[in-house]
Amino acid sequence: MADNTVLSRRDGEQLLRRLAPPTIAEQLANPAGFAEELAEIRRLIKKHGRKSGYERVVATQKFFLAMLHLNHPNNRRANPKRVRWWHDAYQDGRWFDLDAFYFDWDGFMFNGQHRAMAFAAINAIKMPIDIKFGIHPAAALATDINMVRTPAQNLKNRGVSGAGVVSAIASFQHRIATGGQIADPHLAERIGEEIGFEELTARALVYSQKLYKSFHTPQSASAYVYRQIVLHSRRKLSVDEFWDALWPPRNSTAAPGSPIAILRDRLHREQTADRKKRGQYKFQTQQAAWIILGWNAWVNDERPSFRWEKEHELPPIDAKRGG
Repeated sequence: MADNTVLSRRDGEQLLRRLAPPTIAEQLANPAGFAEELAEIRRLIKKHGRKSGYERVVATQKFFLAMLHLNHPNNRRANPKRVRWWHDAYQDGRWFDLDAFYFDWDGFMFNGQHRAMAFAAINAIKMPIDIKFGIHPAAALATDINMVRTPAQNLKNRGVSGAGVVSAIASFQHRIATGGQIADPHLAERIGEEIGFEELTARALVYSQKLYKSFHTPQSASAYVYRQIVLHSRRKLSVDEFWDALWPPRNSTAAPGSPIAILRDRLHREQTADRKKRGQYKFQTQQAAWIILGWNAWVNDERPSFRWEKEHELPPIDAKRGG
């Protein structure tokens, strides 16, 4: 009589994992599996050197794996939905000629990772593609077919720490300075690069992260205020004392009823505020304004008032209440 033993769920799952084809990540971890294709790409990179030019190749699954192996380390994080779109488009026959894949002269691919990921998952694929080699590495910061890089992504590629927050600070700074004008991506990037490498900005990011953890205060708002206090206050040397007393809430040295304690309570209540109802810009401005008003009350030994309804304007640093 045949043995009809039923596998346990655990044993069944282990068997399925052993039978399943290796994932892209698993294949990339073993470059020997696409060594010939990798050698061919490197030959073409060397052939073109620093002179740009195109090559037409018939790419197989292993060829796409070799391309992914050379993906630029600063390339954006892949979007799974975009990868799936390319995969399904090919499988469903909804096909058209592709834009070229790009490699810089340092040997990294910086345009085409989503397509390469999609096609590396298709076993029998043989696809004619164009590859452009010999591109200056700096061009990777500005080139991305059909998906423009954000200021934050470009700042990150240039080595700016906390690029997302720095980009938001730059946009906020421009909006306040101009009374409501919204910075275009190139301007936000330029301002972000001007402030992004400053030690002051690095300190502002550290303290803004503390407020975000405690009160969910937008980092762009609190970091901007930190910078403005250091740049414009007569008490700028006390800025860290002020921030340390404000955070963390449970260990604050601020006396009950003091400007810092009142500000802390206000920020705490704002954690559950409806940002959409108030509007993104007004919410960001009000958070910054409240910190400034709390600072002003602290340096002037006054009781703070947090009434502020202006969307694109902030109170002056160190101003006295009613002054």
